[in-house]
Amino acid sequence: MRIIDNEHSVAVIVIRPQLEEETRQTAQKAVDQLRRGLPTPANYRTLQEHMASIPERELDLAISADHAIEVAGDLYQWVGPYHPQRGIESPA
Repeated sequence: MRIIDNEHSVAVIVIRPQLEEETRQTAQKAVDQLRRGLPTPANYRTLQEHMASIPERELDLAISADHAIEVAGDLYQWVGPYHPQRGIESPA
């Protein structure tokens, strides 16, 4: 049984609001560096714990609703609603 179809899922960066301020700032700095074209291994390591997968169709809806913004290539940052227990709250 497959719960998530990985072939049709994409990764998004989620900087959770309940994290400590320093952790959020460090993650946002890594996102900003990727946006500026600085894809260093350190940036990706920093963001690894902030990654989540969502179905492509949900990402498309999130982009339309301004809940996800492009970082670089096919990597997006989730800026929409986030619930501490349920996680990403899709606009679907």
